[in-house]
Amino acid sequence: MSITNQEIPSQAVEMFTKGLTAVYQDAKAKAPKLKNPKYGYFNKTNAAIYLGVSNPTFAKWIAKYNIPYTSVDGVRRFDKCDLDEFMKKHKKWAR
Repeated sequence: MSITNQEIPSQAVEMFTKGLTAVYQDAKAKAPKLKNPKYGYFNKTNAAIYLGVSNPTFAKWIAKYNIPYTSVDGVRRFDKCDLDEFMKKHKKWAR
């Protein structure tokens, strides 16, 4: 059994479309702004976004926890695997 457009009131289709569009736009706005989250190296801003913290917080963590980075001609890049490892080291279990 299939439903055709003639069987669904146009108001229902319009409401569904508006609702779905609103959900999509909300999710898109809240999603991390990474162009390719699978990419292995991040600049400082994208590393902070990947970790879900602000740039100033990430800068403090770099200094405090000596987070490793690769530097080529003064360009710093943070390895995704190193960031994941850093987060695993600081994992706490709820009691």
